[in-house]
Amino acid sequence: MLGGQTTFPYRRAPLAAYEPTVDTVADAPKPVALMAGVAEGSTVFTGERLRAAGDGWGVAAAARTEDGHAYRDGAGAKVNFGYGRDTEWLGARWGKPDGTLATVSVVRDAVADAKLPNYGLDLDYMDQGGARATLETVTLPGWFNHAGGMAAFGYAHVDADNYTLRQPGALLIQGVGDQQSWRAHGWAAHDEAGRRTLFGIEATRIEHSAKRYDRPESITAYWAPDVETLRASTWVEHTAILGETRLQGAVRYDLVSMSAADLHKHTTTSSPLFNYTSQDLYDRYYGANGDNDNLDHNLSGRLRAERNLTPDAMAYADLAHLVRSPDHTERYNANGGPAALTEVGNPQLAPEKHNRATLGSVVSGGGYKGYGRASSAGAWRVDGNAYLDRVEDFVTIDWARGQPGVLVNTGGMVYRNVDATITGLSADLQRVLSDHLAVRLNLTGQRGRNLTDHRPLYQMAPFEAILFIDTYGGEPDLGWNAGSRLRAVAAKRAVDSSITTGSGMDTAGPAGGFAVLDLYAGMNFGDSLALSVGVDNVFDKLYREHLKATPNNSAGVMPNAPGRTFVARMLVTY
Repeated sequence: MLGGQTTFPYRRAPLAAYEPTVDTVADAPKPVALMAGVAEGSTVFTGERLRAAGDGWGVAAAARTEDGHAYRDGAGAKVNFGYGRDTEWLGARWGKPDGTLATVSVVRDAVADAKLPNYGLDLDYMDQGGARATLETVTLPGWFNHAGGMAAFGYAHVDADNYTLRQPGALLIQGVGDQQSWRAHGWAAHDEAGRRTLFGIEATRIEHSAKRYDRPESITAYWAPDVETLRASTWVEHTAILGETRLQGAVRYDLVSMSAADLHKHTTTSSPLFNYTSQDLYDRYYGANGDNDNLDHNLSGRLRAERNLTPDAMAYADLAHLVRSPDHTERYNANGGPAALTEVGNPQLAPEKHNRATLGSVVSGGGYKGYGRASSAGAWRVDGNAYLDRVEDFVTIDWARGQPGVLVNTGGMVYRNVDATITGLSADLQRVLSDHLAVRLNLTGQRGRNLTDHRPLYQMAPFEAILFIDTYGGEPDLGWNAGSRLRAVAAKRAVDSSITTGSGMDTAGPAGGFAVLDLYAGMNFGDSLALSVGVDNVFDKLYREHLKATPNNSAGVMPNAPGRTFVARMLVTY
C-alpha cells in the first residue's frame, strides 16, 4: 500500500529505484503512516496505514487511492489515459512464528473510469477482492512436527464498454463479467536439520461468467458461458542434504475438471451476425465435440540441486516438468460476429507441458549483506542464470486460416496447441564502491520460437540492460540518497506481427531499441519523514514499449510512453 507501483501500463519499470531514505521511514514500527505523491502518467496517489501489536497479536489496516490522468508523450502529443482506483486492506494475526500462528485478511480493490488507449473497450468499473485465513504450527508432537493450512475466497466484477468514456462508434459494445473462487489447502511436514518431507492437498473451485451486449441491451455473446473449473491437487516434497549439496524434489498431481453451463443458450439479438450459441461457434471452428467438458490429469515434477562451492558461492541446477491446463478464456471464450470481434476458445485444447532446465549461480564477496548502505565498501554480488523451456502443446492465439485443427478460413481469433521453445538469460551484478557509492547492472533477455508454425513466438522480452548508480549517506536522524537509472532496451526484430500469416500479437511489428534515463533523490528526517523526488525520462525520449499491457489483444497498439515526467513522494509516520 505504501510502496507499490501505480497502475500505469505504458511504461515498464522492471526494477525499482534504490530508496533507502523511504525504506527507513516505511519500516519504522510506528502505528500511523501517511503517504502522498505524484508518479508517471500524471498519476496522483495517497496511502494510509494503521497498525497495533502486542505480545502474540497484531492488527493492521491500510488504504490507497490513485487517480491517473491524460499524459504527454516524448513528442508532446496528448495520450487520453486515466483511471481512478481505491484499495482497502484489513488484517490480523494471533500467535507467534515459533509456535502456532493464525492470520486473517480481507481486501477490496475498485477501479473506475479507466481509459485504455490500446484496446477496443474502456473499463467503466471493476470491483475485486476477497478474504484469506491461514494457520501454521511448528509445535506438533510426533513425526509430523510442522503443519499449516489456508482457506480463501475471491471475487471480481468487470463492466467495460466502448461508448461511455469515448466517442461511440457505429457498433456499441458492452462486456460484463463475474468471477468467484474458493480455495483451501493443507500440508504437514517433518523438518529436521535443514531436511524436509512434506505432503499437501488442495481443492479449488472457480466460476467465470461474462456476456457481451449491444444497445439496446441484447446479448450478442456469452463471452464466458458460465465456466466452472474444479481442481483437486496433491503433492509431496523432499529436501535432503548431501555434504555441500542440497537436493529438493517434488511431485504434484492435479485433477482438473472444466465445463460450461451456458453452451447451448442462444443470444437475444435479432442480428444474424450474432445469433448463435457458444456451442455453435466451437462446432463451426473446431468440429462437433459433444458437450465439450474436460477432465485433465496433470502430473508435474521438479528436481533442484544447490551446491556451496565456497562460503560465498553457490551454483544450482533446476529441472522441471510443469503441466498447466488451459484457462477459461483459452478453452471457452465465445465471441462471434465480424472477424474483428470474433474470439473463439477451443474446448479441445490439450494441457501445456513445460520441460524446463535452468543453470545458475550466486557469488558474493567482501562481506556482502545487501545493496547500498547495507554493505561496507568493497562488497559485491553476482547472480546469473540461463534457462531453456521446451513446451509441448503451448496454447497460442492465432487467426483462423484453416490450419490443422481449425475448420474455417474466416479470420476470427482462435486458440491452438503448438510446440515451442523459450530461452532466457539474466544476470544481476552489484558492487559497493565506497561507503557512499554503489552500482548495479541488471541484464535480461528472452527468445521464443513457435516450432509448429516456424515463426517467432509473440511477446518475448528483448535484451534489456538497467544500470543504477547510487550515492547515499548522512546520519540516522538525517539521511540522503541520490541516484540514476539508465534503462537500455534492444531492438525487437523477431516478431509475430502479421494477422495474415501469424498471430499478429506483436502489433507494432519490428521496432528499434531505446534508452531512457531517470534521476531520483531522497531525504529522511529520522524515521518520521521521508521526501523523494525525481525526473523520469530526463531527455524526453519518444518511445513505445515492445511488450503490451493487458488486456492482451492483437488489435491493441501500445501508445507511446510518457515523456519527461516529474515524480515526488512524501511519507510520514508517527
